[in-house]
Amino acid sequence: MLEHLRTHPTNRPANRDALERHLITVLRGKVALDPVRALIAELERDHVLKISAKKIEYTLPKAAK
Repeated sequence: MLEHLRTHPTNRPANRDALERHLITVLRGKVALDPVRALIAELERDHVLKISAKKIEYTLPKAAK
């Protein structure tokens, strides 16, 4: 998921609802909402993204070489 977000900087969702829908779409609808929310929580814990009331701020780590 990190690689997808990293390679699509102009196509990143701007709020939590849009991010949930986006991740389900990227995973081709093969995952339920609860695992997607767990993934978002993990990304927040790892400081990859910060979700405020109105927007998401992305701080993606550099790709491994």
